[in-house]
Amino acid sequence: MSKSKKIGGPGLFVEVDEAHLFRRKYNRGHKIKGESVWLLGGLCRNTKERFVVRVPNRKKVTIWPILKKKIARGSILVTDDFKSYTGVALALGFSAHEIVIHKYHFVNPVFREIFTNNIECCWGKVKKLVHNSGTNGIFEVQLPCNRIVLFSR
Repeated sequence: MSKSKKIGGPGLFVEVDEAHLFRRKYNRGHKIKGESVWLLGGLCRNTKERFVVRVPNRKKVTIWPILKKKIARGSILVTDDFKSYTGVALALGFSAHEIVIHKYHFVNPVFREIFTNNIECCWGKVKKLVHNSGTNGIFEVQLPCNRIVLFSR
């Protein structure tokens, strides 16, 4: 996939989610460099194209420019109910913004096509790669869409 190509398009579902890779159990022990690694990713269900970028935080001012750059206008955005996504469809020209509230369900009980399971599955694979790496130095994740330098130990 070309770096400038956007995923999605008119009427296509694009799942977007953010993931936190590391966390100290009970906030105990020494802080590690990779502890604050956040990723933002999107996946077009129809074309299977995706993107993953490392972000410093999950604030609206960080996330929205990435969504505008990576997702085509007219796409149907599907996210969880995280507050940074509020108003994104109107502001960035997406045809709709559908929300799944994970507190109550993972698939919308009325509209069964509203879910973020595909992008959540990607996070599981990325986390498994990272946790099983045991590498010293710079750790990189090579995904079908791009390469991300996560952190250096």
